[in-house]
Amino acid sequence: MGLEELREEIVKRTQEEIARIDAEASEEEKRTLSAAEHGHREILAKAKADIERMVRAEREERIAAARLGARRKVADAHEEVLAKGVERVWLAFIAIRDTADYPALLKGIVEGGAREIGEGCVVSVRKEDADLVRKMKAKLGEPLETEGGAVISSPDGKICIRSTLREIFEQHREDVKKQLSDAIFGAGK
Repeated sequence: MGLEELREEIVKRTQEEIARIDAEASEEEKRTLSAAEHGHREILAKAKADIERMVRAEREERIAAARLGARRKVADAHEEVLAKGVERVWLAFIAIRDTADYPALLKGIVEGGAREIGEGCVVSVRKEDADLVRKMKAKLGEPLETEGGAVISSPDGKICIRSTLREIFEQHREDVKKQLSDAIFGAGK
């Protein structure tokens, strides 16, 4: 083998080695690009899943807030309706003063208080009811600023039974409210 053949052999082997290295580099590049592309797809898929999860959570949170707001508005509306209903019942309750039943009611209040307090009790009523108390032969106290009913006290003022229409009504307010609620909105609401 001569020098020329040796040089051609070296050039040939060098070109083959270059081609082999080039092919390996090309394969490595394809593998790297494929892995990068696969990693990129995974990152995008994860990001998309994260975004979808965040959007779902935000949607659920907004729906829950809207439902809560709606429940509050309904509850506020129920309370307003009940408050108006209780007020109407109150007005109907104190309208008893203008009926023939009021003197008997007042007499029952005064006699009940007098039994509890004993002799010498003092009965305070509104000015309009003073004549009814005088007819009962009870000792009349200072006039009251009230819708009706009476306050019965011991002579020394240490014991006092407050049976005004307002106080009687207030004792039963929650029952009235419940009955109204059951009648308007159905039992259990």
